[in-house]
Amino acid sequence: MSPPLSSPYQKIVRKTDDYTLDPSDDVARFVITAGKIATLPLAKTCSIYSKQNKKIIINDATSSNTLTIAVQSGNTLVGVTAATLGVTLAVGETVYVDGDGVAIWNISGGYSGVAGTSGVS
Repeated sequence: MSPPLSSPYQKIVRKTDDYTLDPSDDVARFVITAGKIATLPLAKTCSIYSKQNKKIIINDATSSNTLTIAVQSGNTLVGVTAATLGVTLAVGETVYVDGDGVAIWNISGGYSGVAGTSGVS
């Protein structure tokens, strides 16, 4: 079992191409120059017990194109702007995804992050 999201040991991946998230991926950050697709793993492979059912997907502020969030055959994406086939993130947007551990992914977000430098001056 992988460490849960928001733990000191969460798994963060950085991608520049189409990518199917692994059940153990907690945060997927995409830095893309052309439209790409982030495909969620099958919900049944991401159990609620293991906390692998929570994902954060980011289309980085330095990207220059849109990122489509998609689900695999037999799964459904539910949310404010989601459809069965997917939802598109503009540059700088972040979504939060929760799976039911069976066949449904619930999506919320489409929030723009804050650009700039972090840290203490």
